[in-house]
Amino acid sequence: MNPKHTFGVAIRSLAAITGIFLLQQGQALACSTQAWDDSNIGSTVTAEAAAVYEGSCGLRLHLDGTSTGWVKDPTPGTVPAVTEYVARFYAYIDGAQLANGQGFTLFNAEDASANELFGLEVKGSASGPVLHLYAWDGAVREAVGDVSVPPGWRAIVLHWTTGAGNGALRLSVDRTQDMQTITGLSNAGQVIDSVNLGVVSGNSSGIVGTIDVDAFTSRRTGPTGLTITKGCSGTQVAVESTTFLPGAITCTASAALTFGNRVTFDPGANVTVQAQSVTLTQGTSIPAGAVLDIQIQ
Repeated sequence: MNPKHTFGVAIRSLAAITGIFLLQQGQALACSTQAWDDSNIGSTVTAEAAAVYEGSCGLRLHLDGTSTGWVKDPTPGTVPAVTEYVARFYAYIDGAQLANGQGFTLFNAEDASANELFGLEVKGSASGPVLHLYAWDGAVREAVGDVSVPPGWRAIVLHWTTGAGNGALRLSVDRTQDMQTITGLSNAGQVIDSVNLGVVSGNSSGIVGTIDVDAFTSRRTGPTGLTITKGCSGTQVAVESTTFLPGAITCTASAALTFGNRVTFDPGANVTVQAQSVTLTQGTSIPAGAVLDIQIQ
């Protein structure tokens, strides 16, 4: 039997890919927290190459019980009366160990008096990690149901608008828009001064592990920025730190193609891979029932 044919059959029985993650427009976090207002990081937040989604480094959040730490982006406060705000970042939550009901605030926005306006929590559940969206409507904390977080790198987008009874906060994950929405907010008088990213508050004893975040963008209006595809074609191609989402794609390499660290294949689509050799290395996550179609040239 042709050994190349044998390899192709073996891979087909294992795996599957989805359409490749759209992004890269957002700037990667440098291997330092100095680009942020980082006076609250303590030992909880570090900039590390191992935490990268794109570029050189990302932020690693060290979960060690009740410790908190975060970086601050003060740029929303440079323009008065911000009535719309969009934040986007990528998160790798697989390393966190969260018991059912345990969690903390990963991201929030504050006004000039440090009053919280809205936020996003990461929590444990019986089925795995979830995202919990909330916003303040006067003295009332409005919240909605939880959103499950699949393994791998995930794009998280928060879109906040103000209004007299028609303000809103929307959560999108990957390419799924408005997975959760809070509407009907009477928040016309709220003005964002700064936003925080990290283990902001609510951390509880027993939470351990790490969460990595990268490619943060902050804007006052406009699209969410999921516009650039990570490439999987070339001569010697090494694909790392990528989540392949549902949708067809072809990866082509004239020589070797390697799927390396933190590559996740979501079920729901077929991917054709063409190369002289293909390696699925340690760190590759293959869900049950997925289909990866390997064609050896």
